[in-house]
Amino acid sequence: MDHIVSEGKDMAIDDIAGGANGSWVGLTARRNPDTRSPQTHGSSLPPTGMGSVPGASGQDTGRLTGRKEENMRNVVRLRVVIPAVLLLVAGCATRDWVRGYVAPKEVELDQRIGKVEGKVGEETGRIDQRLSATEGKVTEESRRMDGRMNTLDTSIGEVREVAKVARERADTGVTKADETNSRLTRLWESRNKRSLVETLEVPFRFNHWDLSDRSATALVGLAKELKGNEKLAVELEGYTDPSGDAKYNIELSQRRVETVRRFLVKQGVEQPRIHSIGLGPSLDPATPKEKKRRVTVKLMLAE
Repeated sequence: MDHIVSEGKDMAIDDIAGGANGSWVGLTARRNPDTRSPQTHGSSLPPTGMGSVPGASGQDTGRLTGRKEENMRNVVRLRVVIPAVLLLVAGCATRDWVRGYVAPKEVELDQRIGKVEGKVGEETGRIDQRLSATEGKVTEESRRMDGRMNTLDTSIGEVREVAKVARERADTGVTKADETNSRLTRLWESRNKRSLVETLEVPFRFNHWDLSDRSATALVGLAKELKGNEKLAVELEGYTDPSGDAKYNIELSQRRVETVRRFLVKQGVEQPRIHSIGLGPSLDPATPKEKKRRVTVKLMLAE
């Protein structure tokens, strides 16, 4: 670029110098005609210097006209070349100035961009660390939740199993209850189908519920009959005299019945074949008090 500018400057200077010399020669020829010419010696030119010289030859007129045209060309060249050279020089100077101004700005801008990129990198690293920490916490919490869910599933399975077992037991209990209810219903319906075979009175002393030797001997014989005939059953009814508190008398009658029942069981009689109840004080006015303190044993035969 500098080489081109230098060559342009040299060409412009040469053109300017050549044109200027030509113009100067032309002007001198117009203003100072050759004194050696016999046609113009001793005479003066017209003031304008543009018209034909009286007495001049045709060759001189052609030369003057050619010089005029060459001078005009040089002037036109100057008018064209000088602005072009100035524009070229100004353009090169502007480019140099722009380069000198822009280069430091580019360096400063690069430095700022580097700093910003460094800060962005640091912030990105921090964000990545936070994201990694958050992902680790989320993963750990997910594992805990999975463990809890597994434990909960296991607990639910155990509860379901327990509920299943409880339901089965309940169903079994209901079945047994239905069977027991049916058996009791049958027994209740067939209660009147028994016939009384024998009645035995077991006496007790006042405010006592233990057996005497005589009562024990009688019960031993009764137990033998029960064991010998499976169709036989026994009903026990306990009584007291009306003396004292009614609630206490009911409890006393139950104790006396329980004493007889236990004795028969010890003798080998099955419990389902023994039916016992404490009825409390006997209110029959025709029965003496000592006979009211008793347990009535009824031997029944099923039909």
